[in-house]
Amino acid sequence: MTSASHVASRVVLAAATAAALVLGVTPSARATGDGSGAVVPERPTVDQTIERLTTKTRQQRQDRAAWTALGDAFMQKARETVGRELLRPRRAGVRAGSGARS
Repeated sequence: MTSASHVASRVVLAAATAAALVLGVTPSARATGDGSGAVVPERPTVDQTIERLTTKTRQQRQDRAAWTALGDAFMQKARETVGRELLRPRRAGVRAGSGARS
């Protein structure tokens, strides 16, 4: 039997996924190169998305989808800022200062 809170969690997850798609987490038509030559409106930058969602979560503190989308936007900003190499776990022998000296 599925509890009401479990159903609510799934609804929130679906709403967060929809919000992520609307916010432009997926590649734009220009990035996929559909070749039609149609003008595609620019999607907002990550900073603009963070600003908009921060305002929204301040006004609507119970909006779980907005909080989830805000977290996703911060993660995207971290990926852009830090770079993929720093986000990968390192092996002990590769780390600086691992103790292997001649």
